[in-house]
Amino acid sequence: MKKMKLVFLLIFTAVSGWLTAAGSLATSFSDGPFLFWENEQPVAYYIRNDAVIKNVMQQAPDGRYYLYWAEDKAEPVEIITEFPAYQTSYSLPPKFLALSDLHGNLDGTLELLRAGGVIDLNYNWSYDGWLIIDGDILDRGEDTTKILWLLFHLWQQAEESGNGKVIPLLGNHETMSLREKEHKMEGKYALTCGLMSKTYNELYGTDSFIGQWMRSWQTVLILEKYLFVHGGVSPGLAEKYPDIDEVNQMITTHYQGIEVEKIDYLFSNNGPFWYRGYFYDEKKWELSTPEIMNKILGTYELETIIVGHTTHAQIQITSNQQVIAIDAGLKYQESGQALLFKDKKFFVLASSGRISELSSE
Repeated sequence: MKKMKLVFLLIFTAVSGWLTAAGSLATSFSDGPFLFWENEQPVAYYIRNDAVIKNVMQQAPDGRYYLYWAEDKAEPVEIITEFPAYQTSYSLPPKFLALSDLHGNLDGTLELLRAGGVIDLNYNWSYDGWLIIDGDILDRGEDTTKILWLLFHLWQQAEESGNGKVIPLLGNHETMSLREKEHKMEGKYALTCGLMSKTYNELYGTDSFIGQWMRSWQTVLILEKYLFVHGGVSPGLAEKYPDIDEVNQMITTHYQGIEVEKIDYLFSNNGPFWYRGYFYDEKKWELSTPEIMNKILGTYELETIIVGHTTHAQIQITSNQQVIAIDAGLKYQESGQALLFKDKKFFVLASSGRISELSSE
């Protein structure tokens, strides 16, 4: 695969340290970079002190292109024109860390990545395992842009190192933007959209570099006997799609702008992004009893399904060991928890670095 790479050096006065949370909005603020393809040329936009700075990127002497996404506080990323195809199933790695529902919470995300040894002091990949993001990076918090670039940076470094992997999954908030559903914007991103003269969804449109990367993310991931999905696998989903790879195929094809028949179910309350039937007994979600769960797990030869989306006070596993819920409150812009797998066991990692064995509710 031929890759185009870009370089860009940005010279400006930094208003604050890049990798810090936004906090309360002041009268001036910064955001970006937002990278778009314009006439087949990559163009980066930064907001600095309420002003939009446009930079048409130029090749470096080595013929590559780089983007300095975090001022001078981290290594630049290479801008590529194609992304590797998803892979639904992998062999189980000896070690992985899983987070979900980051929702623009940069401080909470960094706490967990540092506690887990995923990044060093310069935000470089330093992990001997895999990092799995189980959906919903977008919305709620004010540092979505920073987290997306951080994860792309780590994804790229992990791939290049050959010693690990970063796998982001789509959540319902990503699908809302990629499907151009209406967002009511407030706070920082309302200001960003106003200054950029774009809607929030257009920040992640088909001409957006990050938007293109997001469209390559998968919906479902299987690591042997464990399945990751943002919302869940409902009884109807298991019945309609006994080959779970078909779900990834349909969603990926849809985001390539190709019409896909009978896709509406995948975006319904009982689809993989919105399902909450493991935890709530409401008519809008198909019923999921332990007996039904056994059938779902049997369909895919699984032991456990790992989900985000439904928030709990802490990471938990159901008493029958069928579901692990890992949305543990990052969306509230507080410290959260991550699911750690090592030595063939599951643990809960706290932002303090404390590790405790996962126990049932």
